[in-house]
Parts: sequence; C-alpha cells; structure tokens
Amino acid sequence: MDGRTISSEYSPIALLQLLPESNRPTQLLLTLTPEAMSKHSQGIREQAENLSVSCEFVELAGNELPDDSSVFLERVAHAVPENSMVTLDVTQGLRHHAFLFYALALYLSQFRKIDVVGAWYCRFEISRDDSVPRPFIDLKPAIELVQWFHALAVFNETGSLRSVAELSTASPAGFELGRKMEELSSFFLNGSPLEAGRVASRALPMLREQALPPIPLYREIETQLSHRFAQLAGQEFEGQSKAAVKLDQSELERQARHIEHYFQAGQLNLAFGLLREWIVNWIAVQRTHTTEWLKRPVREAIEHGPHSSD
Repeated sequence: MDGRTISSEYSPIALLQLLPESNRPTQLLLTLTPEAMSKHSQGIREQAENLSVSCEFVELAGNELPDDSSVFLERVAHAVPENSMVTLDVTQGLRHHAFLFYALALYLSQFRKIDVVGAWYCRFEISRDDSVPRPFIDLKPAIELVQWFHALAVFNETGSLRSVAELSTASPAGFELGRKMEELSSFFLNGSPLEAGRVASRALPMLREQALPPIPLYREIETQLSHRFAQLAGQEFEGQSKAAVKLDQSELERQARHIEHYFQAGQLNLAFGLLREWIVNWIAVQRTHTTEWLKRPVREAIEHGPHSSD
C-alpha cells in the first residue's frame, strides 16, 4: 500500500501496519469459525498485542450449519460497539462472508450510524510466487455507491435532491453543484417551476463538467441526473422578476413535466394547484399573451371567463 510492504500470515495484521497512523484501528475484531478459532486465535492475539492493539473474536457457526448468513450478521452486528469507526478487511474467510460484510457495512452505516471509514481486500491470489507483493484494494467506493443509488431513488420518487447534494459536496469540485441542487430541490418541492427551471439550467453544465466526486459508475449517475435536469431546465430571468420568461409550447410542455412528477410522487396538492395554473397558461398561449401571461389583468380575464371586464 502506497509503496510500503508488510509480510504477515494474517491480512488484518498486515493492514493494521500499512494504514496511516491517523486511520489505524485501536481494536481488532475478527470473525472466526470454530475450526479457525482453535487453530489461529492465539497466534493472531499475540501478533496484535505486539502492535499494542486489543483483539477480540466473534465465533461464527461451524460446518454443521450449511447457511450461516443470519447467524453471521446477527453476531457480528451485535459485537460492533456503538459510535465506533470501522475499517473492514474481507481478505480471509469464507467467500460468501465478503458479501455478508457488504450488507453489514450498509446496515451499520445507515441504521446504527457507525462510520465505515474503510473497506479493504488484499489480492493475495494475484500470484503463486510469495515474493510478489499482493496489493490491498480500496472497496469503500463500492459501499458509497449504494448511498448514491438511494439518493437517486429518493430524487426520482419525491423530487428531493438533498441527499444527492450532500454526497456531491463531499468533494471540493462538487461543492457549488451541491448548493445548486439544494436550491433546485427547495424550488421544486415548493411548486415553483420557473425558479426550479432556472436553477436546473444552471446546474446542468456543472454536471457535464464532471463536478461530482469520483465514484464507480460515475457516467451512469451523471447521465441520470443530466436527463432529469434537462427535463426541468427552463429559461433564465434576473433577480426576482419573471416577466422576461416567454410562454410558448415548449414552456407549457416543461411545466407539464413538473406536474406529471408531482402526480407520480403522490404530491396531489402541488399537482392540482399547478395544473390549474397550467390551464390558465394554456389559454394565455391560445390568446397570444406570450409575454404578458404573468400580469394579473391577463390572468384574471382568463380565470373569470368571458364576462370579465377585460
């Protein structure tokens, strides 16, 4: 790791020495089957004590239990202390345990508020030659990717970008984009399609300039967000004045997409409120009030029908 090499029989002991001191755990918690416990626990404990690190064990189910998934998750989750910072090493152990550790990391971070600061796997199978170094690879981006999936699902279902914005601001390049997302989310959830459209049009170039943090499947996530932002993007207007917005067929279609999303998300108050406004806007277009459509006399004439004093 970072040009440094450690030789050890046990990957957690090697990882402990290779991690920067600021990220180095103060306690080892190892999952061992009964067979591994009898064979290796004493040796691991002695090596941990030589490094001035405490060592505890979680004894897993033995071979008598073909499917140990539930036992594994329950015992390991119970053993992790509250308010702790956890570094995972999934190098050694039964193959399916690596997948269970993945599920465990998501559970601990989402529901137990435990900070998973690292996840590592040593590519010990890279060569049969013991003189060839085996690199540790960082798996934490794969864990963080699930947070992105969840944030995108919330956005698709509710229109809220707050979780996406929070993940975006994790990198300096994404800070300004994150602020734009929070602004867009606020306007959209308050039923302000013109303001939401303006902010979406400003955020779209930032997305395409790769302002998101470097994550796996970056292009897939950027494409999804760009598609949604493009659907919402509207015309520019300065300050609080909306008078410069021209009402035409394209603007009607854009506002209709907003309304469709509110219906799909079950936000009926916003959906029906904006649908009423949209009908007034549609009539304004038929009467060629494309630049005066926001003026009160124009809207009142439409709302009150042919008996209006217009």
